[in-house]
Formats: sequence, C-alpha cells, structure tokens
Amino acid sequence: MLGSTGNKKLGVCIPAYQRPEQLERCLLSVIESAHPFNVPIFIADDAPNSPNRLVVTRLQQHYPLLFYSPNLSRLGLDRNILHAANLCPCEYVWLLGEDDRMEPTGIANVLDVLSKATNLPFLVVNYRYVDPTVETVLCEKVLPLERDTAMEAPTFFRQYGWTIGFIGSCVLRTELFRKVDPERYIGTYYAHVGVIMEMLVGKTLFVLAEPVVRNRVGSAEVFSWSDRYWEVFRGWNELTDRLKPLYGPEVCRDACTSFCKAMGIGTLRFLCARRAERLYNIKYFIKEPLIRSHWKGLKRVAAFSIALTPPLIFCFGRYLWNRRRKRHGRPIQDVNLSPQRISAPYEEGHS
Repeated sequence: MLGSTGNKKLGVCIPAYQRPEQLERCLLSVIESAHPFNVPIFIADDAPNSPNRLVVTRLQQHYPLLFYSPNLSRLGLDRNILHAANLCPCEYVWLLGEDDRMEPTGIANVLDVLSKATNLPFLVVNYRYVDPTVETVLCEKVLPLERDTAMEAPTFFRQYGWTIGFIGSCVLRTELFRKVDPERYIGTYYAHVGVIMEMLVGKTLFVLAEPVVRNRVGSAEVFSWSDRYWEVFRGWNELTDRLKPLYGPEVCRDACTSFCKAMGIGTLRFLCARRAERLYNIKYFIKEPLIRSHWKGLKRVAAFSIALTPPLIFCFGRYLWNRRRKRHGRPIQDVNLSPQRISAPYEEGHS
C-alpha cells in the first residue's frame, strides 16, 4: 500500500463520520505537518452515502499518501476507532478525530520521540482546548506538564487516564495494540482506552509535554456522539470496572475520580451547561444513574431546581461565559479550506 515512499515508522488514522468540512480542515492540518516526512494518512469512514469521499479525492491530488476506506456497514464509535487503527501498516499509529487540528510541528515532534525510544509501547501527546470555531485557545495545556515524562501505566491511568479518551492524544505501537482482544471493552465508548491500558500492563509509557493537537470543545453539538451524551459519560465507569482485574479497584477508583473532576461531573455548572443544551431535564433528574450517584444532599436539591428552570436562562449565562473565555483566550487562526496552504509538494524518499 505504501510502496517505497511512505514512512514506515508512523501513520495517522482518522475515524470519520459525517462532517466533511471538519474532516477537510483536519486533513489539511495533518498534511502540512506530515508531508516533509511522507507520513501516510488513513481514513475509516463510518458515514453512509458519505460526502467525505469527495473531500479525500480532492486532497489526494495534492498528497498521494492519503488512503480512504469506507465501511461497508456502520461500525459505531468504538469499532470505527479500532478499525481506523487497524488500517495502518506502520510501526506506530497516531489516532486523530476528524474535527481536530494538528499543529504544524506535530509529526516532527512525535517522530523525534520515536526515533530516540526503543520499543516504546505508547506515547501520549499533549493537546490544547480550542473553541468550536478554532479561533481561540481556551486551555494551553490539558496535561499540566513542563517537560516530557516517562510514567508507569498505573500512575498514568489513575491521574491522567481520562486524557486519552480524546483519541488525538494517542500514539500507539501497532504490534502491541493488535494483540489485545477489544471485545470486552466494546460498548463503553472508550474501547480504545481499554485496549491501550491492557497492552500497557507492566509497561512504561511516555508523555510529550508540548501540545501538538488542537481539540475542539464547547457545547454538545461539537461532538459526533451528542445524542448519546449521558451514555458516553457513564461509559467511563463501565470501562474502569472492566479494567479492575488488571489494575485493581484502587487504581480504577482513582481513574474514575480524576475523570469526574476533569469533566466537572458532580458540579452545578455541569448541569447548568447540560440544561442550556436541553440535555438535562426532570426525566434525567429522576432516571439518570449519574445524577443519582454524583449529585447528593443540597446539590440534589439544586439539581432539581436546575431541571425545572427554563433553558433560555442558562443559554444566556453560557453566552456570557463564552464571551469571557474568548476575551481572555489566545486568538488563533483556523485552517484555510484550500490545499494551497500545503507549503511544499509531496516528496519521495522519506521512510
């Protein structure tokens, strides 16, 4: 597939759905970073009658190492991420969401780490939070690390395991990844995390401190899984339950605690945001297991009040909050929808 020209060390794999404009911007950012090293890019398209094919076909004229694989039937979130990783014949796979952006130095930085390491099982790359329009940096570093760091797997999982729920942070050794049976993790919405943590038992991973990916965050419509919002958040608890035989109850409990803290689960602000998005109401207050387990005592009384308050009030509050964040965030520029931004043509000879 790669011939003699494609990079054998690293490939980028993107599970795609039905957001062609986001996919195009993502691909352009990856191509700019990848083309000096001839790093191949693989797209696993899980969208029926997909407009993504036109995007990929157009960009293949500028970057031949772009490979498109439409799924014959819908795989769903977990299986499509795993399928995307399995498309790549390279030694390492870098997963990336279709609506995220790679920094121009991303590929160079990752290849530098991989060239210095011997049989590194897993590399976590740091990332930034940006607003939905990719015009403002909301958080410069998701992982608060000042230097590149090696970490034992249990230590990483209990403190920072939640960060690899974002697939763009994951650079994994394909040989190890494919040795793990993913079936026990399917349905958690974090199957890739389960496979990664299982393959890391007894191993040391490495964390790249410099952010090399921009992760779009904001209201629920930013995410391809917004219609399963509560299921996805519950899925982390299910994942950690399935990892208990490998990491023990204490580590998995801490991994759940750090996940909830990072996501704001248990806070009133979290419920206010969900009410603004119309993803929280009295039905969820009564029936949703996460609400019953994380909002107790006076917080439960407040949760009841939020469920009955008109969403418009919280929409206005969110508008003011977003304006404040935008005012204090660092302005940036999104990828221009033109392949002409690729600063040099495809070159042969890098491997």
